[in-house]
Amino acid sequence: MYTKAQGTSDWLIEYLNNSEVTNYEPIELIHIFLEGISDAKIIRTEEIEGMKAQVVKGIIFGENLKELFKATSSASNFTDMNLEKISDVAFTKVFSNVPPLSIHIWIDTKSQYVIKYEMNMSEVMNQIIANVFEENVAKEWSYGNAQISTTCKNFNQVKPITMPKVK
Repeated sequence: MYTKAQGTSDWLIEYLNNSEVTNYEPIELIHIFLEGISDAKIIRTEEIEGMKAQVVKGIIFGENLKELFKATSSASNFTDMNLEKISDVAFTKVFSNVPPLSIHIWIDTKSQYVIKYEMNMSEVMNQIIANVFEENVAKEWSYGNAQISTTCKNFNQVKPITMPKVK
């Protein structure tokens, strides 16, 4: 996968296996969100990038939240914690007492495509840290704001791709 930080001209290359690509595939993530969401409610209608969208609010909790982390490369964050080969039992312990994850999903009223999703992972990540580390480490290392916001657009409009030169 080629990535480029905003405001730079240098491309980086990152080698991923198939299981690590999910985090970069919005459609795959959206399916996981929609399958795991509970208490979904349309809370308002608003315009996103010229498209009229219904905003759906819901929560993902318990087993569905654990499965979301397993299915995405969010689980690869555990590599830094030496939990790369985490067992199901250990994974369950890591996710004990984790609060529900609130998620907002914008659905285009015309095409019915998900065009945006947002979630604040702060409380979830802080509880995971508390479950993994000793109390003194967990207090020093926390997420003040772990906001994720993704906008999806230009569906079925892929332009020719030129592979960048890697430095």
